[in-house]
Amino acid sequence: MAASGSLRSTSRATPRPSALTFAPESVVLAGKGEAGHLIPPFEYHMIENPDDTASVTIHVYGGEMTQCHAFFPLEGGGYRREVRALSYTA
Repeated sequence: MAASGSLRSTSRATPRPSALTFAPESVVLAGKGEAGHLIPPFEYHMIENPDDTASVTIHVYGGEMTQCHAFFPLEGGGYRREVRALSYTA
């Protein structure tokens, strides 16, 4: 949900392990107070701010998450996957 500003969320197809490439599948634009959802098979996604103004997002999960994958673009195409530990902040 966009608490302020807006966001663009692009669902991605499940990556192929050998290539780590993604194909865009759908795009959702959400403005202030609007919400979307990402559930299997659309758990791979890119969230970006389509505007020049700041955006604040709120993410709600159905269970505790202790890690996630982050993907970083490689020169020449494709992505490098890293496991990221998740934790609470005060």
